[in-house]
Amino acid sequence: MSTMDSETFKKYLSALSADYRATLAEKLVHIDQMWKELTAGSTAFGPMTTLHRELHTLAGSAKTFGLPEVSEAARVAEHFIEPYALVGALPAAPKLIEFENLLAVLRESAGPPPDSSDPAQASSSQR
Repeated sequence: MSTMDSETFKKYLSALSADYRATLAEKLVHIDQMWKELTAGSTAFGPMTTLHRELHTLAGSAKTFGLPEVSEAARVAEHFIEPYALVGALPAAPKLIEFENLLAVLRESAGPPPDSSDPAQASSSQR
């Protein structure tokens, strides 16, 4: 069994983090799409539960990959939507706006998506 030296391990973790950051924008778009579907009339239990689970997953994974601001913003949104997910119902109008503001904070905390034309970022996400 081979072992990884410290420097190789650091590079490996850095590549994993870069890959995660490269997919973060897609995760946020997916969350936004689920929310739009729900506010367009799909209040079924399944989509609301899925939205809650996606926020929960993002809250945990973002912290793991060195994005504590994203983690905290996702955690706040997760806790806000949880009681509604449990019953499969949308919040009332004022709370809808509050949740949309939480999603905006989440997007802002992630910063701009990585520039795929930047060779440094492209090479780190291809490792």
